Amino acid sequence: MEFVDPRKTPFVPVRWRGELPHLYKPGCCYFATFRLADAILYRPRGRSRAEPDAFEDPAELLRDYDPPITLGSCALSMPQVAELTQRAILHFNTARYELVSWCVMPNHVHVVFAPLVGNRVDEILHSWKGYTAREANRLLDRSGPFWERESFDHLIRTAEAVERFSEYVEQNPVKAGLCADAADWPYSSAGTGFQSPLGQR
Repeated sequence: MEFVDPRKTPFVPVRWRGELPHLYKPGCCYFATFRLADAILYRPRGRSRAEPDAFEDPAELLRDYDPPITLGSCALSMPQVAELTQRAILHFNTARYELVSWCVMPNHVHVVFAPLVGNRVDEILHSWKGYTAREANRLLDRSGPFWERESFDHLIRTAEAVERFSEYVEQNPVKAGLCADAADWPYSSAGTGFQSPLGQR
């Protein structure tokens, strides 16, 4: 899989489905984050996230959105729920999208991926969240919203930025103090030994 430079593709307007902007361009690579419904922290600060960040720093992009790992029920800290979520992310890899990296944290998930032709970012996220919500609620013997309704997704603008986002994703458990090395976290691309189609990370 080759990186598609979104700056060289036709213009598309930004879409809003809620509080966050979404910019969808076919064939491009995305960084997405979705959180448990009880891990709400996002508070808009008036800054338009539709504007490109010159350095594409994931931590800066998520400063209002990435929750502390102890916020909420942390249902993803249960191995069965984390494994369920990871399996869902892997299920349609190479059929609907190409995965680059992912990490299932105790109350949120990060994924770097590129939708394949005929597949949309929002539909892929809806598929992951819909299936895992139903199955996790069944496992936990509960009902009601499992994931927060809206997800954060960011169009990655350079091949170099794909590396930075993947590094951020795979180092997330290390920075959170959940493990000493990224390869020790079983619910991630680093922990499974996954090889990215965009080359070595």
